[in-house]
Amino acid sequence: MSSCKLFAGTPADCTSLGLSKSLFPTVADLVVSGINMGNNCGYHIVYSGTVAGAREAFFHDIPSISISYD
Repeated sequence: MSSCKLFAGTPADCTSLGLSKSLFPTVADLVVSGINMGNNCGYHIVYSGTVAGAREAFFHDIPSISISYD
């Protein structure tokens, strides 16, 4: 049985907490960051919170994807 948690933080903060094993006994197989409205292409990826959530997972060797729509 899975459980859901809600946190008020940046996407990268939430990813980091989710991967820390503080809340869950195992680490995720895949991180999906988003879905949010806005364009995260080109130079926008530098300051995108959605992309930062996926990037945080990448830093922990976890496959990830960020999803946005415009």
